[in-house]
Amino acid sequence: MYNIALHEARANQARAALWGITQKLDLRKHIIIPDTCKTGLVKCRVCYDTSIREITFVPYSVRQIKTLKIIETDEDLHYGYKWADRPQLDRLYGLREDCDEIIIVQHGLVTDAYYYNLVFEKDGRYFTPMKPLLAGVQRARLLKSGKITPIEIAASHICDYESIHLINALTPMGRIVVEMCDVGGMK
Repeated sequence: MYNIALHEARANQARAALWGITQKLDLRKHIIIPDTCKTGLVKCRVCYDTSIREITFVPYSVRQIKTLKIIETDEDLHYGYKWADRPQLDRLYGLREDCDEIIIVQHGLVTDAYYYNLVFEKDGRYFTPMKPLLAGVQRARLLKSGKITPIEIAASHICDYESIHLINALTPMGRIVVEMCDVGGMK
């Protein structure tokens, strides 16, 4: 289980903030990996509120993402916790037209993609938006190791970077990299 301590910390933080529950979840005690899921890359999804409601396992394959579309919104998007239902994000994702993924710009600043945190590369250095919609565990791990630096990235400065890495819990930096010429919707 990759980054289990970070997933557990995020779940415990959400339970404390949303429901006032201070008793810590120990995900290792609850997650029992079926024999059919012990090879290959498998996504484990833990749905919870005041207690764990469901644990599912599905094979995971890294998406082929070659193009990004910038979607700007002045809505106040709130996704500080990982929700099962994401109607605001779903609506924005539906605007991608023929692009594979979106870059969400909220009030002029880059936040995230629909399904990923973003890391921008320039001159061998890596930067991530200061205020993502969801502070993912892969992003947290990279911040902790000092490999990425959080900064405010204005929509008007996206083209200042060479490429964009899309990261999530099962997609490390370098696995999905989009060159700036494949980002649509730039002004």
